[in-house]
Amino acid sequence: MSGKLARLQQQHDSLQQEHKALQQTKNQLNQELQSIQRTASNAIRISNERNDLRKQVADLTRNVADLRQQNRDLSNESNRDWFLIGAAVVIAGILIGLLLPHLRFQRRRNNWGAL
Repeated sequence: MSGKLARLQQQHDSLQQEHKALQQTKNQLNQELQSIQRTASNAIRISNERNDLRKQVADLTRNVADLRQQNRDLSNESNRDWFLIGAAVVIAGILIGLLLPHLRFQRRRNNWGAL
């Protein structure tokens, strides 16, 4: 019986050591799991932030394109205004040039010398 008891005691000690080793492995795996979960949650957060930033970039790109078009429109409008002003000046000059020769200016005689 004492051999059987010694053998059972040895098995018990062996099982306790194995239990401790398994407990340590479990603790390590739990730590790894927590680390993976933190990393996964960070990856999801980063992915969401990236998607938000992509939307912002698209919106800003559209705004830039709109502003550039407005700038071109204003520039074209300004150029057109100057063209119209120049055309009006040319037409006015032509009209004055055509009308002036037909106007007769009568010279007034100076009668002062007759006195």
